[in-house]
Amino acid sequence: MKFYTITCDETKSILPVKKFLTDKYIDYPFNFINLDIESEPVSEWTTSVLNRLKDIDDEYIILSLDDCLPMTYFNQKVFDETMNYMKTDKNIVRYEIGHTTTKYPLTKNMDGYIIVDIPQDADYRLSTQTSVWRTDYLFDKLSVTDDPWNFEKKFSDECKGDGKRMIVTENQWALRWTRHGALSGRYPNRINVLGIKVSDIKEMINLGYFNASELQYGNMPGSPSAILKEDFSIEQLRGKLQWFDEHVELYGFNYK
Repeated sequence: MKFYTITCDETKSILPVKKFLTDKYIDYPFNFINLDIESEPVSEWTTSVLNRLKDIDDEYIILSLDDCLPMTYFNQKVFDETMNYMKTDKNIVRYEIGHTTTKYPLTKNMDGYIIVDIPQDADYRLSTQTSVWRTDYLFDKLSVTDDPWNFEKKFSDECKGDGKRMIVTENQWALRWTRHGALSGRYPNRINVLGIKVSDIKEMINLGYFNASELQYGNMPGSPSAILKEDFSIEQLRGKLQWFDEHVELYGFNYK
């Protein structure tokens, strides 16, 4: 399966970090491809992506943003079984390879985990989080010229109640990703590493991928108060980081 990472001039600096973590955590024969949309206007993001994908004839592809970083080892069993389930119903158009704190109604019990449907009325039902897409559905949504934020928001609203199915897993995941991107226009020259194992952060500093002074936990409003101290502990953020408890639920296993 082809695994496309979308990158552009403004964000491609994060690619070495993503490659380091991908090489470490994803042991699976994906065909990794960087989809460089160069310096084309962000307002034409959907068109730029579609123009580079439109000639492929794969029924399913994986799409990921360059600053969405993996943080756990790949679980082939969960991925293969969930993909097999996806292929039994052509109405399933997206499988988000990640995690959610929202408890959706059970769809199917699996061995050690469950598959759940993202509800028809869910906010951000359509997302740029790393996902397997039915290619024909993705191409249809990309055919309207727009930026990535409107792609998520506008089409999430439009696809509410459309009867198409989008799925995620709970209890076990094929791969866990950082919830928010490593880069944000809110904080130029900062890198969000919230969720990444402390050992990985320290190793990447030693390898020269970034400097400790560039790092922070989070890229939501208020995150600059959470600039990392030397021990990189998540506890230093209690009372400082917005939605601290949610972040602990999402990432606490990587900070034990």
